[in-house]
Amino acid sequence: MATPEAPLRELLKNISFTQFPLHTTASFFAPSEIPRSQLHVHRPLRQSPGSSPTCDARSLHALALLRFASFDVDIVYGSAPDASPDGALPFLLMPSRAALDAKAIAQHVAAKLSNEPADHQAYLILAQHNLLPAIDYLFWVDRKGSSAVASRLLPFHPLIQRILGYQKARQVGDHLRVGQAELVGGTLDAAVLFENALRALDALVGLLAENEYFAGGQPGRLDALVFACVNCIVEIPVPSPLRSAVLREGSEYAPLVSFAMRILERYFPSQGDNLI
Repeated sequence: MATPEAPLRELLKNISFTQFPLHTTASFFAPSEIPRSQLHVHRPLRQSPGSSPTCDARSLHALALLRFASFDVDIVYGSAPDASPDGALPFLLMPSRAALDAKAIAQHVAAKLSNEPADHQAYLILAQHNLLPAIDYLFWVDRKGSSAVASRLLPFHPLIQRILGYQKARQVGDHLRVGQAELVGGTLDAAVLFENALRALDALVGLLAENEYFAGGQPGRLDALVFACVNCIVEIPVPSPLRSAVLREGSEYAPLVSFAMRILERYFPSQGDNLI
């Protein structure tokens, strides 16, 4: 016995949705087009003439690579990198809506950077494994440092700052213990991190010597990373053995500070036209 729904089922079986045009409505939340690539980074600790566009070493490293390779990008400040491939800042959003994380950015610009000596790879690893951990500790784990940084880099509501800051400190602390063999399973020792960082700076100041850049006539990957790290050490407004060693009068690290300031003046003279 046929049911009232049977004729309707038969009708639907005979309908082909390719036989007539269907009206579609564009998504209300469709992403807008961007005229040129956008580099999403953390905010600076202070906005004043002569300061860097971001206080985050990885963000500044990526931005320096792009500047060295003459890639024109807009700088977008944020603290919630939802569109990032690896869930972290920095990331580069292309006009095609493709997104590149920090590692992909370095690969993207590598062909346009000057050729570097083969032994520079060892110095890159040295800086990554010894300078970045010390900066991460100063920014996120050290109580005074994290308080100063969180007020600029995290959402402005105090409660959200405390929650996200605590989560970030735990995440960074766990990562530092994995990255430093002598700290695995033990208490995080700032003295060990600072000692490793100073040893890396000793090696780098010797490599730089009287040269303008590590890579010779034009800056390269090592220049970008060392510039970012030294600039962050100088700008963080919290006393530390690392900052004191770098900034004291007659410091053996003065050539690295001059090197970082030279890049800042030459490649970041004004950020006003590129900030959104």
